[in-house]
Amino acid sequence: MLRSPSIEPYSSTLVATERGIVLGKKSGLDSIRIKAEELVIDVPEEERAGVLARVKELGARERRLVTDDEFRELTGG
Repeated sequence: MLRSPSIEPYSSTLVATERGIVLGKKSGLDSIRIKAEELVIDVPEEERAGVLARVKELGARERRLVTDDEFRELTGG
């Protein structure tokens, strides 16, 4: 059995969907970097911790994932 490099209950091919980075209260710095690259937003390394804190706060407060548009707003992108 092939293992995917990410943590997921089922392979994306098994459930006929695409992989993607989601942001919320349990996100990490790598998620911020990857999502910024995906959306072509420049988030310098020294600013990622601050963006991560804002993402976690929004995700926890709203009790849901942070949308791409919200991420753009949080980064000024």
